[in-house]
Amino acid sequence: MPTLQWLDFSPTEREDVLTLLESQKDKSTIDELGLGLVRDAISDHLFPGLSTIQTRARYFLFVPWLLRDLERGSVQDDRLVPTLRQREVALIEALLATDGETPDERHPGLVGRENRDKTQRLPSSIYWSGLRRLGIYQGACSLQEYLSDLPDVRRASRRRSASSEDGEDSEGYTGSTTWDPGLPDANGEFLTRTSFDLSRGEARYLKEKVLGLHTSSGQVCLLQWMVRHLDAATVATLEAPWSLLEDTGRWPALPASLSTELIHALHFSLSTRALTAVYTRLLVARRRDVAPAHYDTLLADTLAGVGAHATALQAWHDELGAFWRWIAQVNPRLQRDRPFIEEWLRLLAEQGFAVADPSTLLGIQTERWMQARERRLKGALARMGNPPVLQRWRPPEWLGLTDYRWRTGRDIVIDILNGLGRTGDLAHAGS
Repeated sequence: MPTLQWLDFSPTEREDVLTLLESQKDKSTIDELGLGLVRDAISDHLFPGLSTIQTRARYFLFVPWLLRDLERGSVQDDRLVPTLRQREVALIEALLATDGETPDERHPGLVGRENRDKTQRLPSSIYWSGLRRLGIYQGACSLQEYLSDLPDVRRASRRRSASSEDGEDSEGYTGSTTWDPGLPDANGEFLTRTSFDLSRGEARYLKEKVLGLHTSSGQVCLLQWMVRHLDAATVATLEAPWSLLEDTGRWPALPASLSTELIHALHFSLSTRALTAVYTRLLVARRRDVAPAHYDTLLADTLAGVGAHATALQAWHDELGAFWRWIAQVNPRLQRDRPFIEEWLRLLAEQGFAVADPSTLLGIQTERWMQARERRLKGALARMGNPPVLQRWRPPEWLGLTDYRWRTGRDIVIDILNGLGRTGDLAHAGS
């Protein structure tokens, strides 16, 4: 069975790898040809602090409530980690206690619904990086490091408290609270029976943390703009982030910087969807047990989608340096992937991004070029030219546009807006 290995530099990097692996379960994020670094840079521009495996806004409160309680409580040091797990499992049960009986009535996004006490990745791990980015957790360490240091943090806090009570000077104390002092207090019974509904105070707090995000570009990001200007009903109708480029009159005009970012995101998604469609069709051609007709149609439809934006794509390609400068604001280390992506865009640009005959992209030169790319990325796990690996591959039934954490961002924004009372009236946009 194939395995993945990485150099274990730090707990923080290990958490990032686990998040990446978990995200690959989402069909829209599968990275066949090494496009993930660029995709993730765009996602970080639009939705900083979020990841595809996050689900609901109130987890950004549940997790710090659990951890802050451990800091303040009397649980023995050697019981901190198992107690955290027990309480996260209790949270699953508390949410299930208010769950509906039918699928339409159930809480969407409930982590651990199926596995309950056997859930492997619990909310503390899933939301930790977002808590750091939003400034709810005010340290810089990983969750593992935080839990390892927690006994020392608690002892230092007790010493400071004792010194203060005795009237002694505690200026020598170097510890500090790890949680934002403005974090709302928890309902004392939230581990017995709770829901994902935010109170108005909780929603205001999360709104302010979102608006206070430092963005890589220095400009307002999509997450911030949506929280400031939209209502929950409007967000629920949006199919993709670039839907906001449409001039419908239902929302304020986007700032020029944000419109430019959404155009970058859309054009990269259109172009790379076509790349994946060609790659898929070339693999299908090597499989005698897969009928090619469906994948011919899939490729033709994908290229038709590119062609519908041909003029705009050509203009974008002519100024491609602006795209790479934008990407570099998040991740300047993309020199390995840039030549491959630019070569693909050049192939499309040669035909004006309007490919009349899909077979022109399925030639032997394109196949060898993709095979070399895949071999560099995957080695012995490359599918092209490797029949045993290819035979284990299951061709996708569809190929969607990469939407850059849109579903996560949309659902979390809706939670915050509902909590603010902005359910469908833009008149409340100043709340």
